[in-house]
Amino acid sequence: MDRTSTVETPRERGYREGWVEEMQHGVVMAAEYRFGASTASRPADLLAPIDDMDYLRKLARRVAVCGNRDELIEEVSERQA
Repeated sequence: MDRTSTVETPRERGYREGWVEEMQHGVVMAAEYRFGASTASRPADLLAPIDDMDYLRKLARRVAVCGNRDELIEEVSERQA
C-alpha cells in the first residue's frame, strides 16, 4: 500500500467526517453554554457546511472570548462569504 497517496479511502473519510461532526457539536455546545440555549441553533446551521478542522478548533477557542453571540455568528458568516 502506498502511504504517500492523497486519495482518501471511504474508511478515512468516515473517520474524518466523524471528527468534523464532533468538532462542530463542541463549538455549538460551547456557544450554548456561553450565550444560552436559544443561541445554539444559528451557529449550528452556519457550521454545517464547514469541514476545516483547523478553523473549527480556532472557532472553539473563539467562543470563549467572543463578547456576544452576534460576534460569533458574524465571524462564522464571514468565513462562508
